[in-house]
Amino acid sequence: MTLAPPTLRIIHGRHFPGPSVYCLKPAYLAAVEMGRHGSEAITAHGERFFTHLAESLPECASAIDAARTVPAATIESLATAAVLELQRSVGAEVEWSAIHRHPAGHLELLVAFEEPQVVSAAMRLALVAIAAALNDEAGLPPTGNAARSRRAFTHAAEHFQLVHTTRYQIRAAERRGIPHARMFATAPVVLLGHGRRQRRIVAASNERTSNIGESIAGDKRYTSQLLASVGLPVPRQMSVGSVAEACAAAEAIGFPVVMKAARVDKGRAVILDLQSAEAVADAYRRLERFGHLLVEKHVEGEDHRLLVIGGRMVAASRRLSARVTGDGRHSIGELIEITNRDPRRGERDFYRPMVRIRADEEVTVQLAEQGLDLDAVPVAGRVVRLRANANLSTGGTGQDVTGIVHPDARRAAEVAARVIGLDIAGVDLMTTDISRSPAETGAAICEVNLSPGLGPHLTAPGSPDVLAAMLDHLFPDGGEGRIPLAAITGTGDRTTTARMAAAIMGQVHGDVGVATASGVEIDGQPVAAGDRTGPSGARMLLWDPVIAMAILEAPPAGIAARGLPFDRCHVGAIMGSGGGALARMDLPAPDSLIVRVATELAVLDATCPQAMALRRATPARRACFITSNPDNPLVGRDCPPGDLAATVAGNGAGAMLVLHVEQCAIPLLRVASLPSAGAGSTDIECALFAAAIAWGLGAGPRAIAAGLAAYASAA
Repeated sequence: MTLAPPTLRIIHGRHFPGPSVYCLKPAYLAAVEMGRHGSEAITAHGERFFTHLAESLPECASAIDAARTVPAATIESLATAAVLELQRSVGAEVEWSAIHRHPAGHLELLVAFEEPQVVSAAMRLALVAIAAALNDEAGLPPTGNAARSRRAFTHAAEHFQLVHTTRYQIRAAERRGIPHARMFATAPVVLLGHGRRQRRIVAASNERTSNIGESIAGDKRYTSQLLASVGLPVPRQMSVGSVAEACAAAEAIGFPVVMKAARVDKGRAVILDLQSAEAVADAYRRLERFGHLLVEKHVEGEDHRLLVIGGRMVAASRRLSARVTGDGRHSIGELIEITNRDPRRGERDFYRPMVRIRADEEVTVQLAEQGLDLDAVPVAGRVVRLRANANLSTGGTGQDVTGIVHPDARRAAEVAARVIGLDIAGVDLMTTDISRSPAETGAAICEVNLSPGLGPHLTAPGSPDVLAAMLDHLFPDGGEGRIPLAAITGTGDRTTTARMAAAIMGQVHGDVGVATASGVEIDGQPVAAGDRTGPSGARMLLWDPVIAMAILEAPPAGIAARGLPFDRCHVGAIMGSGGGALARMDLPAPDSLIVRVATELAVLDATCPQAMALRRATPARRACFITSNPDNPLVGRDCPPGDLAATVAGNGAGAMLVLHVEQCAIPLLRVASLPSAGAGSTDIECALFAAAIAWGLGAGPRAIAAGLAAYASAA
């Protein structure tokens, strides 16, 4: 009997940008039907399978090699490893993966991700490639379009992956505990922090970067004129609009000269050291497609990038043009190939801080000037220049010189950034000796870069921590960019509790936002109607730069389906018995996620059988146990040291809401003052939870009592 061709089919995929029942980190879940190949050992397959797979997924060589040698490797473990490798090939730093079997029988493949579109395309490509290799081995026709999947992955990487400067800042922010979110799928704007403590970045720019400063820095004519007007050293420069004008300008300035495009960056459209009118004419014809051109005096020396952040030079790098060093055995072409194996190099500086060297026309010209070609074998130790410019975006490298920058050069860079109006700038100084004053060496500032790439400093050994300097500039108080945040889940009346807690916190300060099943309110004023318990409500508050505090309702079903729209909260509360009915045997209950990410206070129902287990599971510094029964053991003898309890003391008209803190009973409000108090215990439970949440957010007893009373009078 002939077996049907295997199809590794994605049933559905889900992106969890925050904590989920599967993992506390961002994860992509692909529910995959693998048929007879589910949990199949890789060792069951021969060389033809691996050869086909290696040809289809060249980026995944290490994952494929590992699968050959690990006895426990399966088709699905190979798939997750390949997805991670594909993401890493375009600059992502991802390591985590897991595999679950769903009760319905299909497999759930989970992998870490940075960009949703990239990981989705990587999963499709990996599964199509593995299925094709299985088919090829079995002599069966392919079942998927590998070429189309490859194009889709390339498109996703090119259009959705963030540039390396942004990605490195995000990773530095994660290490510091600063939350982050990409604000648009197709635009590189990233939110760092929440509410009024947020900042927004695009590469090395931020929301406070001057538009006027960017306009000036974006045009080399205006930059040169402005720097010259404040006495900074710049090369003489003239605008030209024809070959004749270019040659006349070169004669007037004096050879050698440089020709460059006025509004093109990253070392493109620049030709250095032009020694004759013929060379100038040829350069003009090569560059005229880039728009307005400039001719300026060639300055002797090496290119240095001085990074200025917040008015202070924090790092300096000597930028070295793309080059190889001979070993007496390999040709220049082979040396280029060896150099390009450096994992810090990528096809574009978009993905990596350094770029692979391309053996293009300019390399051919540079080699010819040295009497060489790609097949030449340079002697050991000979340095062969491959490009004239020293930009990392064209294959260059960096060497840290921060410690030897002359004070005059440092000051010139800081003044340049200041007068142009850039809070972050990369100042390019051409000099023969960075340790001497520009006045002595004839050094000149050739360019000031807005939103400079950090590659020259990230790749230079011994360079200062420029990422820390960037974050110190964005968050000068050294904080994490967080506002107080509370989240409420469980089966109780979450909406009322959240609104009560917001009313209490409104007694402490303004700009308190709350998102619930009935809408979003800020300082008690409705701003959006409808169910806002998911990501939309969280975004409305956490992305709003006026919000000082946020309280979010999070139903267990929503947590199970989407995870959490934040990485952690200050206060996490579970009302009632929670959403344990939604849990699978192999995964934690959705409601427990709230307290697993709480840092300061976990608010728990003392009547819940899992109360102490949840207390042990939370990293929160303290817990508060809620019950209307003052005789519950968790109010007294079983309450862990340092934890709190909120309950009701007394009976009838004298019954009071009481908060037990460190063996002190703090009366808050008479039960009779609560709305609908006579109809049952619902509002009592809500008030107790709200009081505990507000305590965790910093409210004192008077504010809690006043807030509950204000809510009751408005109800």
